[in-house]
Amino acid sequence: MTFLLAGCSNSATSDLEEHQKNELGEAIEELSFTPEIPREIPFKAKDIEITADRSLFSVKFIGNDQNELTYRSSLAPNTFDFTSEKVEIHKDLEGSYGNDQDHKILRWNNEDIFYELLANSNTTSKEELIKVARNVESY
Repeated sequence: MTFLLAGCSNSATSDLEEHQKNELGEAIEELSFTPEIPREIPFKAKDIEITADRSLFSVKFIGNDQNELTYRSSLAPNTFDFTSEKVEIHKDLEGSYGNDQDHKILRWNNEDIFYELLANSNTTSKEELIKVARNVESY
């Protein structure tokens, strides 16, 4: 099932932009698991594209100026992996980070759910991806 939402953000008190997480609720009901979702992203989203099936939840946040951030959670790891650098997300949670010419990716596993943040290399920094990962929360 795919959803498209437009104009979905509020101002935030940090350097990340808060989006309306309740807009993701209908899609989460389609899943066979309950993922954590990011509370804030590094830019104001003008559109959100959501894909959900029983074992995969994907949200693409689309902003102005070519900004895109894709958040995925699933019950199985993505086999496409170019991460090699270990990064600390929280004191008890480690992830892996990588980049190629076009994209940056941050991956982690928490309670047997696999998470990924994928961003355009020129619009979102490694530090911003880590900040997004640090503010995921239960729906």
